[in-house]
Amino acid sequence: MESVAFSWDGSRVVSGSWDRTIRIWNAATAEVEAQLKGHRDYVTSVAFSWDGSRVVSGSLDKTIRIWNAGTGEVEAELQGHPNSVESIAFSWDGSRVVSGSHDKTIRIWNAAKGEVEAELTGHTNEVTCVAFSWDGSRVVSGSWDQIRVWNAATGEVEAELTGHTDSVESVAFSWDGGRVVSGSWDKTIRIWNAATSEVEAELTGHTHSVMCVAFSWDGSRVVSGSWDKTIRIWNAATGEVEAELTGHRDQVTSVAFSWDGSRVVSGSFDKTVRIWNATTGESQVVTTPTFTLPDFSVVYHTNSGRFRIVYPGQPILSIMISPNHQWIVGPHRDCWIPPHYRPYSASSISGGRACLGQLSGHVVILDMTTER
Repeated sequence: MESVAFSWDGSRVVSGSWDRTIRIWNAATAEVEAQLKGHRDYVTSVAFSWDGSRVVSGSLDKTIRIWNAGTGEVEAELQGHPNSVESIAFSWDGSRVVSGSHDKTIRIWNAAKGEVEAELTGHTNEVTCVAFSWDGSRVVSGSWDQIRVWNAATGEVEAELTGHTDSVESVAFSWDGGRVVSGSWDKTIRIWNAATSEVEAELTGHTHSVMCVAFSWDGSRVVSGSWDKTIRIWNAATGEVEAELTGHRDQVTSVAFSWDGSRVVSGSFDKTVRIWNATTGESQVVTTPTFTLPDFSVVYHTNSGRFRIVYPGQPILSIMISPNHQWIVGPHRDCWIPPHYRPYSASSISGGRACLGQLSGHVVILDMTTER
């Protein structure tokens, strides 16, 4: 599960997954209300429009789609990024969509016409996360290099927020636009003054990379999800942990508050979506979708941190890494290397396995053998 979000009234949850589908769930009954199909590769990011009538999604297939949340039909397909779309968001009024891509650019789209209104350039590495300010006047973006705050009308950089020592994976504005929260592979969360670029608070405690962060709507709290499998709710003023939510069996990839702050929704590589009571820490599991891909290959994640893909009936004889460093290429099928396992500075091949040494200091083994 790559991305989750509440509808603004808290009645529904939208999720985007590696199985290339988007699902809309009833948050009270945990039933699927709609399943949206059409992306040709993994769905990386999803969001509701303010009125809940539409869903926007980004994918590794390089496209952005705007869906009718009631009928499940595609209202618009936005094309132009030459590489994977890593993050998307609606503007508050739903008239625009912002996207961040592996191509190092940010684009602002007219949601009705499907046209690019602005292209923001300047990042030196892939853009991992984007968000609008609530008045739509600014965009914040995070990358493997730094955080930038942009004027959405002129495309100029208003602020550069530097201090994280590793890739920034998630960013969000506070409701009033005065602060930015960021989560990083360096295991920390930072709250920034958006005007002065100064750090107002550094939240530490996660034991692994922080992959997702969000403000509560009143700005008093921050929720974070990590590779350490936990979710934490922080007091944004004091930096203290108010609650630690445990239950996911794998890395937490996406989190969000409900509008009233009473609930948190989370998505994880354990293939589940959970809705948590932000006060008691109790959770409801929404779903455990299959991880069998359309070509019948099966994706596995293990507690040891390994990722592997198995193709039934087709033994792996030998593999290699593609020139763009994004694929493990086999004689029968290819295995995509997820963005969170990149960048890597060293690699080694042995039979059907690839060992990647990451810039973050981690070592990842990707196993494409059928015997295990």
